[in-house]
Amino acid sequence: REASGPDRDRDGIPDAADRCPLISEDLDHFEDEDGCPEIDNDLDGIVDTRDKCPNQAEDFDMDNDEDGCPDPYIKVVAGDRMMPGKAGVEWVYSDPAGVYFTLSEVNAAQFRYCVEADECDSRFFKTTKDHEFCNFGHEQRYAHPMNCLSWDGARQFCEWIDGRLPTEEEWEAEATASGTRSYPWGDREVSCELAIWGDGSQPNGCGTEHTWPVCSIRVGDSISGLCDMAGNVWEWTDSREGALKVLRGGSWNYDNPECLKSTYRFLHEPSTWSNFAGVRCVHEPN
Repeated sequence: REASGPDRDRDGIPDAADRCPLISEDLDHFEDEDGCPEIDNDLDGIVDTRDKCPNQAEDFDMDNDEDGCPDPYIKVVAGDRMMPGKAGVEWVYSDPAGVYFTLSEVNAAQFRYCVEADECDSRFFKTTKDHEFCNFGHEQRYAHPMNCLSWDGARQFCEWIDGRLPTEEEWEAEATASGTRSYPWGDREVSCELAIWGDGSQPNGCGTEHTWPVCSIRVGDSISGLCDMAGNVWEWTDSREGALKVLRGGSWNYDNPECLKSTYRFLHEPSTWSNFAGVRCVHEPN
């Protein structure tokens, strides 16, 4: 005899599924032993053990470990990404360096989360109130790279997002594509079509007199898809020479194209902040 009663799941068929307490409204009508639909929690179109896991990565990674639930990281291959972390930081795997890098230089909005969490000490950075070219505190420049921070300020942020500063060897491996490129994008001479710098023919910052929002010029990306590895702001590394720390990448207010080459090293006093210095972090692939 045909089943009768209200069609609660709106599938056009009055059946056992209409009597189940949790109906997914036609999202998935797979029936298990209790005769009720399972819910496709991870929206992958398949009802399976992954839908019962407590912390779903929303199809970010569907490789199972021994508990049958998704692992927190994707398979490690060049250009692949890891789940966004604190402050929405995006991680991209670099095959040449063997580590994850933040997709972009850390921007002022991301850094603000660290400050509000009381994990980034105000002694190690300056704001737009201290200097007009500092991005932190400038309402129009929170998408710009965090600058005006010392080496300790850079280190604190990277540790807060469970990362660290890159060594200059790691940084150079990615920026040169294992020694095969002069610049992150290849061998074309630097221009404002490829990087934000002080090209000498117009005001610094390619005519703006300040930095640009991170990832504004994607044609200048590195081999793994990292943006702004040349220009915008110099990037602190964990490497040192004597009492000085090494920065890489060039910045918005440097007009010498040699400074933007991926092998160029810039030495700076670690306790000093500068409007041209920012940070990009790395994360181990485990």
